[in-house]
Order: sequence, then C-alpha cells, then structure tokens
Amino acid sequence: MAVLSVLFMVKAIIFDLDGTLVDSGLAHIKSYELVLKDMGLSVKREVLSREFGKVAEDILKSVFPSMTISDIKKVVTGKRKHFLDLISLVKPKSCAGEFLKTASNNYVLAIATSSSKREMDLILKAMGWLDYFSVLVTSYDVASPKPAPDILLRTASLLKVPVSDCLFIGDSIFDARSALAAKMTFLGVSTGSYLVSDFKAEGFTSFSNLCDLLSYLF
Repeated sequence: MAVLSVLFMVKAIIFDLDGTLVDSGLAHIKSYELVLKDMGLSVKREVLSREFGKVAEDILKSVFPSMTISDIKKVVTGKRKHFLDLISLVKPKSCAGEFLKTASNNYVLAIATSSSKREMDLILKAMGWLDYFSVLVTSYDVASPKPAPDILLRTASLLKVPVSDCLFIGDSIFDARSALAAKMTFLGVSTGSYLVSDFKAEGFTSFSNLCDLLSYLF
C-alpha cells in the first residue's frame, strides 16, 4: 500500500512517545545508570538503548538475564525516581509540536507508550501537549506490553476507531512489531536507536525524522 494512500482511510493517529515525539534517551539512560551503579552493575549505553521501546522490566530481563524479580523491581522503582529528577533533559523532537498541531486538525490523536503513566504524564505536561490527545495508554494498562499488540488494540478500542482506520507512528522495531501483530498500519521514524535500514530489513516503511514524515504526509 502506498504511504500517501494510507491517510485516505485513517481516522486516528497513535504515537509512541519516547524517541518518537521526545528525545528522552539520555534521561532514561542516566536513570538506569544511577540505580545500577548503586547495585554494582553497569551496561553499555548502546546495548541499553537498543532495548528501548519495551517496558523497563523487559529491558532489564534482556540486558541482565540472571537478575532476580526482586532486583528488577528495585531497579525499576529507583530508575523511575531518578527519571523524574532528570525530566529537564527531555526535549521535543524536531517538528514534533508542528506535527501534532497539523495532525490534530484532521485526526483524533492518541499515545501508546511503554513508559509508566507518571513518566508519560510528566513529559506531556512539560511539553504542553496534553490537549492534543484523546486517549493515553501505557503498556502497564494491558496484559502484554510491546511488541505484543495489546496496547494498540486497547488504544483503538478506547478511541472507538477500527484498527484498520488507525495509523501508528513509532521509533523502535518493537513498535513496528506491535503494529504488525495488531494488523495496524505503521510508519517508523529513525529518531531513536533504529535506522531506516533496520525497519526496511523487517519490511516496514520509515522516515529519517518527523520533519520528513510531516512534509510527506501533509
């Protein structure tokens, strides 16, 4: 299906948050590093960032396969506290505000994020974007997080828009796989840890950034 033809059917646009609309990678990385250091652990930043798109618990399971459930909970709790203190490091991605303003004129908008509700709310308030979105869903609101389809199916349900009439925009391969599993149209932006070539390797269409996607769609 041609990319432009997608918009003739779309009634709702669902966005991932971190890495897609905001540059929050450094804040998340530093948050992990601070709590892991207290536990005598460390991880390469590039290894950690390639897991972004998953919930924190699943990131830790991938990076530290032998970590106990109690330690995972400890890291997640500490990481979230540090993230709130580092919120000033979070910045909007180029063209994010313009994209939301333009898209909101013709489509209903929603967020589907792997971040916690508190992190999501804080970021959206800091950016001044809350009024753009009709529905806000986190992976903690569903049984199975990304790359499972649950979060997108729930978001579409809350929007009261058929999955076939929704477009999901995200920056990670886990976003793309979630959309594929939900049978929802996906467009990627390589503004996180994944390149256009990474998306292409799995058959997904993507753009270098939101600015390019904005100019192409609108």
